[in-house]
Amino acid sequence: MTTQIAHAFQHFDTEYTADCVEFYPISGDLRKRFVCATYYLTPNDTTSETLSEKRRIGQLIVLDVGGNSSDGFGFHEVERRDTTGVFDIKWSHQAVRQGGILAQAGADGTVTLYHAQNESTGEGPWLSQIASHQTEENDVFYLSVDWADRLTPQAEPALVSSRNDGHLELFHVTNSEGLVSQNTWQAHDFEAWIAAFNYWNPTVLYSGGDDTKLKGWDTRQGMTRPTFISKQHTMGVCSIQSSPHVEHLLATGSYDEQVMLWDNRAMRTPLCETSVGGGVWRLKWHPHSPQRLLAAAMHSGAHVLDIGNHGSLADMTSFQGADIVTSTSFTEHQSMAYGADWCYGFNGQPETQSLIASCSFYDHALYLWQSSPTL
Repeated sequence: MTTQIAHAFQHFDTEYTADCVEFYPISGDLRKRFVCATYYLTPNDTTSETLSEKRRIGQLIVLDVGGNSSDGFGFHEVERRDTTGVFDIKWSHQAVRQGGILAQAGADGTVTLYHAQNESTGEGPWLSQIASHQTEENDVFYLSVDWADRLTPQAEPALVSSRNDGHLELFHVTNSEGLVSQNTWQAHDFEAWIAAFNYWNPTVLYSGGDDTKLKGWDTRQGMTRPTFISKQHTMGVCSIQSSPHVEHLLATGSYDEQVMLWDNRAMRTPLCETSVGGGVWRLKWHPHSPQRLLAAAMHSGAHVLDIGNHGSLADMTSFQGADIVTSTSFTEHQSMAYGADWCYGFNGQPETQSLIASCSFYDHALYLWQSSPTL
């Protein structure tokens, strides 16, 4: 299979360094909307080089996609919000208070929640801050966030975050108290780059760290020891996502440039793996196609991976030893591609489900492009 090289419909300068992209997943009309988050380390005194005299700042930029396959697609800015430097953002996939909730992992030691209405009235900001949690430790900040309610609605949804001190922190979102920290534990020896839930069993979660270890945790058993430790990756593990389509399927990525697929019931060896030519900072399963996986691969750009020979993956046995091929690559980023996400599709146009937004860091660039057709 020949890899298609995608070209951008549009380029956008985010001003600050860009590291996160998340499409709105809930309302059909607003699935054309996405948020790009940025980070910038700036000195208070431009002559100073000490970290204590610098501030981590950032923005949330809300953008809407428009257009069609005939004339081409594009996007425009809707609103922009100043915040701390942002390391990760994730949408809850269940509607709360007639809208969605965006979680933000902040460089100032905060996890922050924003509410977004399920419609765009044009009056006032679309994103409104509703809760925030500040860590009590100095020089500790949050690196990733993930929601437990992707497949299972929860009255008080759980949220997990990973931290630069190797800890994980488990939260619950309540109507009465907002964002409540439930548990914090040492998970890794160095930075815990990523934490993610098993969407099919939200009592189970996974973490990856700069110690090269991939670990599993079960909230029913306490957090004194992991349920497994994998050392199959040879460098820091920085991306994990449970498949929302196939139970027990897990994808992981690492600085070692490998993407690995796993059966979470047998974590000794991966089902299959491939190299994408760059450190795998984020992985996103396609919203509708179980065999497609999007990788933001730092220095090598962003890539769409197709799994299996025939595009029909009925159960876990189909993934054992499956071929993983790169069907589409986007290489116009001039810096590290940290953020990427699929559009969920809008306005009854099926081709919009292959739209992808991706962003890169030092060139503060945001692009919109399209993958090859689904197998």
